[in-house]
Amino acid sequence: MEYLGRNRNNDTSAIRLVVSPSARAKTMFYYMHEIGSFHQRPDPSLNQCPIPSFMILYTYSGHGAVTYRGIEYTLLPGHVLFIDCTSTLFSFSNRYEQWHAIWFRFNGCSSSSYFDHITKGEGPVHRIENRSPIPLIMEQLLEQQRQEDSRTEAVSSHLITHILTELLLLSGELEEATAPGMMPMYIRRAVDYIDTHYTEGITLAQLSKLFAVSKYHLAHEFKKYTGFAPNKYVIHVRIRETKRMLKDSDLSITEISERAGIESVTHFISQFKREVGWTPLAYRKKYRQSSPPLP
Repeated sequence: MEYLGRNRNNDTSAIRLVVSPSARAKTMFYYMHEIGSFHQRPDPSLNQCPIPSFMILYTYSGHGAVTYRGIEYTLLPGHVLFIDCTSTLFSFSNRYEQWHAIWFRFNGCSSSSYFDHITKGEGPVHRIENRSPIPLIMEQLLEQQRQEDSRTEAVSSHLITHILTELLLLSGELEEATAPGMMPMYIRRAVDYIDTHYTEGITLAQLSKLFAVSKYHLAHEFKKYTGFAPNKYVIHVRIRETKRMLKDSDLSITEISERAGIESVTHFISQFKREVGWTPLAYRKKYRQSSPPLP
């Protein structure tokens, strides 16, 4: 194993370990080629891949970007990148100065099959939750290469399998395989994000970056599975929540507008009337007088 320290961007905290897998590992295991981390910008050599392999990269903090198969993806904290380095041109951007990430290259066993299934729906970038074990497993994988003993290759294969399994479950591919037409995981996450951040100024560009999907594809698939364009779904959620506040509280129209993230009360009133058919005050009055209650 070869250890390479400071990278060409003078990131003194950068780590890069080059691994030479044994013949046994190549026939029995998932096996390592390289593993490392950086705190500033990736070394330009990360764009070079002379050996057929796959790469997984996790972003801790800051942000970066990679161009893969002609599409640029922004990598934010909590994003996991999974790419095929074998035959596809890719390039990491050096324009961001603060980007803390851990990465490794590997191959073997069913790497190609895992890759196809994991990236089929959401593409090469996946957003993981804070409680995901993937970052810790990658750190354990790095530590295994540093210690390097007779168990390293077997343990490394086990850890890689764990990471691939987590990504497969995260992708929703297993669920979609048993239920054709089921909403893709990234669309579910986009819906959940809007449901919890509807008070903010959500844009299609923001959602595209957050879920690492092109704006056109996201808009098309979101409408396909929800019946709403993303911006229309934001309006739908705001109206849904303002109806609830009108029914369940004595908040003023101005207060309800503010809590729904609509700065102009005049705009709120006209939008509510356009969507519901009544002004907010008329809706509240009719709800409290009607039997059965209005929806």
